[in-house]
Amino acid sequence: MNGKSAPGAARPELLLFLGIPLYFYVNLFTPAGTPFLLGGDQIYFWVWAQRMFHGERIYLDFFQFTPPGTDLLYLTFFRLFGLHLWVTNLVVFLLGLALCGICLSIAGQIMSRKMSLLAAWLFLSLIYGQLLNATHHWFSVLAVLGAARVLMPVQNRARIAAAGALLGTASFFTQTTGVAGALACTLALALRPGAVHRRRDIPINSGILLLAFVTAWGVLSAHTIAATGFKTIEYFQIYYPSHFMVYGFGSRFPGFPEALTLKTLPHLLRYLAVYVIAFSVSPIAFWLSRRQKQRIEDDVAWRVTLLATVGLLLLLAVLPGLNWLRLFAVSLPELILLAWLIGRMERGRTAILALSWAVVAVLAAGHTWSRYREPHRTMLLPAGKAVVDTHNFEKYSWLLSRTKPGDWFFQSAWPGAYIPLLLRNPVFLDALMTDNETRPEFVARTLADLERRQVRYILWTPRLNTPDPALPGQDHLAPLQSYIVAHYARIHVFSDQDEIWERRAGPGS
Repeated sequence: MNGKSAPGAARPELLLFLGIPLYFYVNLFTPAGTPFLLGGDQIYFWVWAQRMFHGERIYLDFFQFTPPGTDLLYLTFFRLFGLHLWVTNLVVFLLGLALCGICLSIAGQIMSRKMSLLAAWLFLSLIYGQLLNATHHWFSVLAVLGAARVLMPVQNRARIAAAGALLGTASFFTQTTGVAGALACTLALALRPGAVHRRRDIPINSGILLLAFVTAWGVLSAHTIAATGFKTIEYFQIYYPSHFMVYGFGSRFPGFPEALTLKTLPHLLRYLAVYVIAFSVSPIAFWLSRRQKQRIEDDVAWRVTLLATVGLLLLLAVLPGLNWLRLFAVSLPELILLAWLIGRMERGRTAILALSWAVVAVLAAGHTWSRYREPHRTMLLPAGKAVVDTHNFEKYSWLLSRTKPGDWFFQSAWPGAYIPLLLRNPVFLDALMTDNETRPEFVARTLADLERRQVRYILWTPRLNTPDPALPGQDHLAPLQSYIVAHYARIHVFSDQDEIWERRAGPGS
């Protein structure tokens, strides 16, 4: 199981281990320590934390449909270090280290150190290093894998309770992830062989895990429940996502970032590889752990069963709203198991190992090269010095000369300007959609907020003017568009066609 590496291998393994934080650093900061301005859905959580920083309340003063765990985590960092861009990159850095750390720790329970490092680098180069996007998915998956790791050596009641608490914590970040993890751990415990885990222990262990799960979630959620009411939480965390969220990417191959064609195939090979790994590795590993016990140590077989069950249940949890981002976020168990399967190969293992490390090297080098090759500029922003792309440089330069930190400013389709410029969103929503995700009552509230706060500037994205033909009758933005045309004037158009509208002066404006 835990084969020891030869003394001569210690140095390369140490370099691979130290290379993990180095890789994250050079992709998040320049050699001089200036942070790269990151993108992705994590920006929403930064902005929600910023709104909490200014005293606003989740679900009541601003829109959210996930639990408050990620918002509160970013809020904690902002309160400790201030509203700075390097702080957001620090969170991404620390989360990456934690994910690679749990990967190494779990992998070390079923394979050698060398194979554990391969699993970590596959995850880093193929998944997290490509995204550098610290959303709620990753925090919840980290907690679920933490629960699995707690259970691996010993399954006594104290460890089962600890695992349940971690799974409850996972649901404080993503509603479904903690539940999926709890089901997986319960099932795996029921499949554990040995006299200590007789049938009569199954309901007791399940009850302990469930009680710890509910207690942890309840303690973490108590403040939010008291502040907003349970019905409000039920609406935004359960009813709204199940009734109004538009999942996937339309007609694209299930959840791909673009349509799958011969022309796009080379670019999408990485995504295809992750899909194949995610849908095949856990079932294979589960079958091997259950059917080939005579060839696998008992402890290792059950640990593989546990990890494969977690992987399968996490995959099932994202299937109803499958897209590549959600799939990437739950793929870590499969990558650990992939390294385990490679290590068990009797033929061609050396060649597969060499190919795997070559893929890691190419992907890691490619990410880093792209990071420094893409056109960018260094700006001194209210949230600190940062490296930004050309489109953001253009917009931020224009806004810097016309706004100051703390001003109300509405960015209609994407909340990217609020943190860098320390501007404040004046409305309930942080982004408008041309589908049922933006409810008519939210549009009415947005209009009222703009009027009440007499917001001077709106950054409008023209795609919001065109309803999605695949979703007829779901565009509710017409009243807001009419209000903007009546009370604002378009004064500037950026190179990406985004528009600045300024409020007209005078009575009734």
